[in-house]
Amino acid sequence: MADEVRTLAQRTQQSTAEIESLIMALQGGAQQAVTVMAQSCEKADKTVSQAQQAGESLNKITQAVGDILNVNTQIASAAEEQSATTAEITRNINNIQSIAEQTAQGAEQTATSSNELSKLGEHLRGLVAQFKV
Repeated sequence: MADEVRTLAQRTQQSTAEIESLIMALQGGAQQAVTVMAQSCEKADKTVSQAQQAGESLNKITQAVGDILNVNTQIASAAEEQSATTAEITRNINNIQSIAEQTAQGAEQTATSSNELSKLGEHLRGLVAQFKV
């Protein structure tokens, strides 16, 4: 019977050692899990911070694109105004050219008329010279 008690005590001691070993392994695993969770929390915080920074950057980019669109609209408007002004200048130049051509024709007609008038004056002088008083 004493052998049985010793064997039982030995088994109990072995079982206690095994249980203690399992508890220590469990505690070690739990500690590792806590460490990993803490690291994950830090990484999650960094990710949230980076996401906020990315959001702020995207907002700045959106604002810059809006500003560029406004400038492009102003440029397009100015180009339209310049185009209209250029068309008006072209019309005015064409009008000036037409008036210049008409003036040149008038000057040519005046020169022709002056020549004819000069010839008539000479002819009249010749006729007047024939009369002797």
